[in-house]
Amino acid sequence: MNKHMKEKLLESANHGEISAILHENKWDSGDFYHKYKPIYNHITGDYKEGQTEGESLGYDMYFETYDKELEYVKKQPNNKIWTLIEEDGITSIFQGYHFVNRLNYLIATVPYKKGEKDSFRDYQDATEEEIWEYIEENKDE
Repeated sequence: MNKHMKEKLLESANHGEISAILHENKWDSGDFYHKYKPIYNHITGDYKEGQTEGESLGYDMYFETYDKELEYVKKQPNNKIWTLIEEDGITSIFQGYHFVNRLNYLIATVPYKKGEKDSFRDYQDATEEEIWEYIEENKDE
């Protein structure tokens, strides 16, 4: 979702409507960030190790799949490692350390427990057309 699209959404719909659109279409990565509170990447960013508060969610929390960042990820308990994966044009966050189709890793401060939801679709996959179509179909409700 690009900056222009976000601005248009904020101008035309309140936060509750946007949230409803994302959840209706299974774009639920916000639930992941809220529940598992991943840390910011302190290796390449201006963050302290273990920092969970910042100005944005997503990119600044990603750890790369190589070198020092990967070494750091591998030292974490598996129940705190999540993998950002792209498959068939859909980006999702999956619990655990994965290798195939991985883009980045995230490290949670809240551990995953067996039986909990173990994947979340990244809202950035929402196309502008999908969101506007949803708004138009539901504007009179």
